[in-house]
Amino acid sequence: MNTNSHYSETIRTEDTVDRSISKVATKDVFALHSLGLDRNCWKGLADAVGTDWKIHGHDQRGHGKAAEYPPEDFSDFIADARAGMQRLNTHEVHLMGHSLGGAVAASLAATTHYPNIASLTLLATPFEGSPKFSERARASLVGSMQIASGETLARWFGNDTHSPAYQLAADCLSRMNPASYDASWVALGQFPGYNRLHGLLPNTLIISFGDDQSTPPDVGEKIHTTLQNRGIKSRHLVLEGHGHMGLLTATDELSSHLTTHWDFCCPEPTSRKSKS
Repeated sequence: MNTNSHYSETIRTEDTVDRSISKVATKDVFALHSLGLDRNCWKGLADAVGTDWKIHGHDQRGHGKAAEYPPEDFSDFIADARAGMQRLNTHEVHLMGHSLGGAVAASLAATTHYPNIASLTLLATPFEGSPKFSERARASLVGSMQIASGETLARWFGNDTHSPAYQLAADCLSRMNPASYDASWVALGQFPGYNRLHGLLPNTLIISFGDDQSTPPDVGEKIHTTLQNRGIKSRHLVLEGHGHMGLLTATDELSSHLTTHWDFCCPEPTSRKSKS
């Protein structure tokens, strides 16, 4: 980990806690994690993107420091994210989400009159909610997060049970409770999908991971096609050799694509470049 980095709590909302993975930086990224992870999942990427970027990691309801506040429905995720992003009080922000976080980020961008969202990035994101998500809400039924976590980790990592990425994901899941875990899956099942997002979206980068069993590349391509058909600028990339947790295992490759996207969507003023 880059020893020049520091991580600090920056935002508290009424019903959840946002955490900022912050560095001395000039450009802001508001990041929404997947179901089962929490704001800590962005630390590796925060180091990889360099000191020009400041990633604000938000603990969604039912996760991390907000584990005791399960969502009642999908709109809770959107409302909390909107409050957290607005409290950044920054001139311009890039919005990014992984899996569940991508669904929330896209919904937030489509429903928020927030003129300074410079770009949207969707990592391994589902096209729409599905009954199968509600079927995964089994932690309360079996009375244990350990069983539910084991099923989730197997889907994410297969037999790779000793990597740092696996341990980070396992630690995040251990901070959840059965009620919050189940409520989050039910809420994700309510995501209406990209066909029903009627608001305008900013320039969007969609990234899929080639070995992803949960949201394979054809899902990312379907999102890309849907957005293009609506006249929204979008691009779809596939990073081979990584599964659903490519956010944790492909940080260097991801950082290159992300900073290119962010810089393209928010170029530095000519006067500023001339001073460097």
